[in-house]
Amino acid sequence: MVCLAPRALGDSVRPRRLSGVVVRPLNFTVRRLCIMGFTVYASCYVRKNSQRAPAAIEGIRRLKDKSLLVPGADPIFVNVDSLTILEPVPDFEKAAWLFSKVQFALNPPLAEAIFITRLCRLARQFGDDVHVHLSDDGGDIGDAKGIHVLGILMRVLFAILQTPIWLFFFLQRLLR
Repeated sequence: MVCLAPRALGDSVRPRRLSGVVVRPLNFTVRRLCIMGFTVYASCYVRKNSQRAPAAIEGIRRLKDKSLLVPGADPIFVNVDSLTILEPVPDFEKAAWLFSKVQFALNPPLAEAIFITRLCRLARQFGDDVHVHLSDDGGDIGDAKGIHVLGILMRVLFAILQTPIWLFFFLQRLLR
């Protein structure tokens, strides 16, 4: 904020500063644009005493190292051993947490949509025996069973519309 006193009388046309006011100079430097970054996460739980729990855990394990089909996206990382970071959910046992870094993907929103689709399919396959909570660096996405197909299609459409922008940044990075 610039605090200016009334102009001085006489030949001066420049405004003078109020005494004792420290003014920071304006910064007109242009920062280099960078690629938007994402990491998508899934917290997976199985219902206590469920007969389908072993099959659900096996389904989760099968997602390990699955590709997100977008160049530059990391495959899905699955951790079924160190579950202390998961928040407890009533009536469910901690099963696994998954994530994928998609910030260097050719199209991060598309890679995120594919990650969400894979986890929604798993959650719907096992129904009430599984609880999958999705999030990304921006915050909560929500319960995988509650994500409607139209919501996923909107994410994919958004990703496709952004493709020329992401392609430009990806090619720029490759040419460096």
